[in-house]
Amino acid sequence: PQTAVTIPKCLSSQAMAAQSFPPPSSNLSSKVELSVSCSNLKNLDHFSKSDPVVFLYSRGREVEWTKVGRTELIENNLNPKFSTTFSMEYKFEEVQNLQFAVHDVDDKHHVDNIDKQQLLGTMECTLAEIMAAGVHLTKSLKLQGKPAGIITIHSEEVRNSNFIVDFQLSATKLDKKDVFGKSDPCIEKAKAQEGGDVTLVHTSQPIMTTLSPKADPNATPVYSFVDYIRGGCQISLITAVDFTGSNGYPSDPKSLHYIDPVKDNEYVQAIKSIASVLAPYDSDQMIPSFGFGAQIPPHFHVSHCFPLDLNTQNPEVYGVQGILNAYQHAVRTVRLYGPTNFSSILDKAMQFASVRENQQSQSYFILLVITDGEITDMADTVDRIVAASKLPLSIVIVGVGGANFENMEILDADDTPLRSRNGETMARDIVQFVPFRELMRKGGPNGCVAKETLAEIPGQLMAFMKSNNIKPNPPVLRRSETTEQLGPQPYPSGPQGPAPYP
Repeated sequence: PQTAVTIPKCLSSQAMAAQSFPPPSSNLSSKVELSVSCSNLKNLDHFSKSDPVVFLYSRGREVEWTKVGRTELIENNLNPKFSTTFSMEYKFEEVQNLQFAVHDVDDKHHVDNIDKQQLLGTMECTLAEIMAAGVHLTKSLKLQGKPAGIITIHSEEVRNSNFIVDFQLSATKLDKKDVFGKSDPCIEKAKAQEGGDVTLVHTSQPIMTTLSPKADPNATPVYSFVDYIRGGCQISLITAVDFTGSNGYPSDPKSLHYIDPVKDNEYVQAIKSIASVLAPYDSDQMIPSFGFGAQIPPHFHVSHCFPLDLNTQNPEVYGVQGILNAYQHAVRTVRLYGPTNFSSILDKAMQFASVRENQQSQSYFILLVITDGEITDMADTVDRIVAASKLPLSIVIVGVGGANFENMEILDADDTPLRSRNGETMARDIVQFVPFRELMRKGGPNGCVAKETLAEIPGQLMAFMKSNNIKPNPPVLRRSETTEQLGPQPYPSGPQGPAPYP
């Protein structure tokens, strides 16, 4: 007998799958609203209190600031809470610099003319910092380098609907499976993912003795990347730099590792472009950084995974500048060798990502590999990537120089999923490859490198969380002025060793 499954006409099964969990290639940006409050502002009026207003400016990688808008004016208040909000597009893969400027309004007829107002203080941050802070971001206002009060930025994602899909499934004329009596069916709901895979989402309770079951109404909440970030999910960056001989001797101006005092080499450009996007999501800013394919001191044996700062007691460096400092120290210290093996670096990244994921403690890791050529341990690398596809890990590979990157395109696996030597297929797509020089040749600025390389990360993170039934937590307070003032902790996870470089 034929079986019919009834779905409301207003919502097809394809639409349900799309709303239930958008694929990585769907909308990469989210609309967010920012609201502002201040405290302990300076009083610049003689017979009353200051009359504050906040102007918001934005800047990408260009030099000039662009005015986004301003809040309303609040009179005679040193602790204002503004009702006007700023609406912005949040893009994970881009650096979105913001400046909040608080002015005391002296000419109420020309509020927008800042030349007629007195500056109370400014604060600069990125939109990523605000989103990663959770509930709100609190920082000091500065005026001529001195503290000038406190500003707090609250963020909220704006949605076109409540993202709850309510529907009821039913079936008729099911096949009779029981010898005595009717069948006891249950109804399973699954979602289609990119690549055609189907993942089970919900199974109803058995519906006893019927061939025409009707499941209870089911509501499916839909979560966004922003929900995970604001809920405290840690995104941790791991970096790996290629020091094989094919890069060219570092003292040669033609070398990919040549340290030019005027112009950044491609390795430095890639680190600045991509790491600057990811670093704000790491609350302690301690970034495990490694090199591979070099002979390292003191005995100059070949290593395919060594701490970039050559500090064997701790491979972590502080922030983007820490990566750059360690990289330049390594260029001047190690001996370029080979071959180009990825498997040891992948093993190290998998160690970091092999954490026990649960609802309360959420983390996701991104391995950034910058390399100049073809890998020589392809089979071992594929095996590692297949195994890593089950972990909270994404791998982004930036190819520098003009070598043949054919194998990198294979690892990208956009068209054909990778299969290990034991026949196992990767659980999900976790690799993104970008040829740096080709992208730059097409006229793209450094920011385009990060955009092309990181565009798939939000979808990959959500796919992992969904497949492991991990929902976003409520927004938490992760970052404030207090943690910011602590500054870098050089050796947080091990005993202090000798300084790796001046």
